[in-house]
Amino acid sequence: MAAANERRAAKKLKMLLIENFAAGDWHLVLTYAKEKRPDAEGCRKVLRKFFERCRRIYKAAGVELRYVMVTEWESKAIHHHIVISDIPGIHHVLQDIWTEGGIHLTPLYQNHEFDDLAEYLTKETKKTFRRSDSPMKQRWTCSRNLRRPEVHTEQVKAGSWREEPSVPKSLEVQGYVLDKTSVVTDVDAMGYPFQEYTMVRYEKERRR
Repeated sequence: MAAANERRAAKKLKMLLIENFAAGDWHLVLTYAKEKRPDAEGCRKVLRKFFERCRRIYKAAGVELRYVMVTEWESKAIHHHIVISDIPGIHHVLQDIWTEGGIHLTPLYQNHEFDDLAEYLTKETKKTFRRSDSPMKQRWTCSRNLRRPEVHTEQVKAGSWREEPSVPKSLEVQGYVLDKTSVVTDVDAMGYPFQEYTMVRYEKERRR
């Protein structure tokens, strides 16, 4: 059950990332200098100030700020992972407005890398987000303007299936690809075999 919950959490986050971010956006890691490490309440205040400054900068550029954030604090010194939308020159600006410690920026190269990123980010909070002393009470937090992915589920009955499914031509021409990490072949609670998988349509260009 726990493993299934982890897979669902990673899948949900991955779909959110695919829907809202693309190559050229950023994965940030924000750290604190030892003498500036905050408690839970102080952490929230620091982040609120950081995102307020970001919003002003993005608004001036005519772009809405979009982000997803994960906070890790137990096994390492407290730090934040943030996936954030790009605007010209933002990587230089972010280094100026984060004054609490270090900042590491990695550009996102392609949507297909979001499998590993989503899995990594959900693992960061696997044991801590439900704890009463956690700085954040959610697995991840995000800006309210994120687009929610449209998910369509279809059940198909078959006497047998391929070990690795293929995308039907009718969907392939629409840009859908098989998410190979989503393929599950198993037996349900009633003893019937089943195969489950997800097909995803990636955006060729970033939507603003």
